[in-house]
Formats: sequence, C-alpha cells, structure tokens
Amino acid sequence: MNRSIPLTDAEMDPSTLGLFARWRLDGELFNFFRTLARNPALAKAWTAFGTYIFAHTGLSGRQSELLILRTTWLCGSEYEFVHHIETSLRRAVLDRTDHLAIVAGPNDEHWSSTESALLRAADELEADARLGDHTWTQLAEDFTQPQIMDVIYTCGAYRVGATATNSLDVALEPTITRPNYLPMPHRDRRRP
Repeated sequence: MNRSIPLTDAEMDPSTLGLFARWRLDGELFNFFRTLARNPALAKAWTAFGTYIFAHTGLSGRQSELLILRTTWLCGSEYEFVHHIETSLRRAVLDRTDHLAIVAGPNDEHWSSTESALLRAADELEADARLGDHTWTQLAEDFTQPQIMDVIYTCGAYRVGATATNSLDVALEPTITRPNYLPMPHRDRRRP
C-alpha cells in the first residue's frame, strides 16, 4: 500500500516550497518534508516548531542528537534514526562508538552521568510520557528548567516525527546510506 507519495518541487505551492529552504542539504529536500508538503498548514506549523527544536534549544548539538537518536531508536523509526546518524556525524557531535552506546541504552558504561540521564529521560518519555522523579533530579543537577523543558520537547517532537514517518511509510532517499555497523530500529518491535 502506498501511504505517502512525496511531492516534487514543481507540485508544491510556492509558499510551502519556501518554508523548506533552510531544510535542504546540498540542494536536496528529504522525503519527510516532501510528504509533509501535502498538508501546507501543518508544514508551516511543523517547520516553525522544528526550527526551534533543531537549532535553538538550550541544549548542545551533542545533547540534542543523543535525545533524537535514542527516541527514534525506541520508536522504531529507521527513517529518522538513519538521517540523524548522518546528521550527528556531519555536525561532528557523535561518532560510531556513541551510536553503538545509544542503541545499548543509558546504562552503557560509555556514558557520563549527565548523558546517561539524557538517555534515561528519552526512555522514560517514550515508555511513560513522563520524566521520573529520579531522572528529573539528575537532570536538574546539570540543566536549568528551560533546558529540561527542551529535553522533553525534543523527545516529543521526534516521537511525533517517528510516528509520522512510520505511519506514512516515508522511504529513505537513495542518497542516504544505512550504517553497516549498527542494527536498524524496527517499527513493529512491540508486536507479538
């Protein structure tokens, strides 16, 4: 079943096409945005929120990518996970060892206590839609309340993105390479 067909530039209305200018990489607009373009009002709202989450939170690039990758892994979104593996390498904020430890989880010995707390936050937000008291206390040792809100909203934004890419069957672009050193998340992981 074809759940989504990404629009070409020629098929998009000009205002929606303009929204995506900052999201192009080497001139390429990814299928997530091309699919989002089918709903121009949603595209406008999402790109405003996404711009804040991706570029303007009080978190470092490394901290954001840890949250994004753990969330998309837990949500089984191969599309978002693979894109952010590449993003984290391109931004030079994470490496292959970090990627393997993200899959292993917050208890992996690779992590500092702060990074472990970030990954645990992603786990709790995915499982319970709430930060536990212990994790909140750990985060509060290193982050301000606005930064903790950024943790919550970053995980939430990528939960929504993962839900959309999984439900709409958004396909990876031919130019995107799955890393051969990592297992891929599977969106049907919870089914018997």
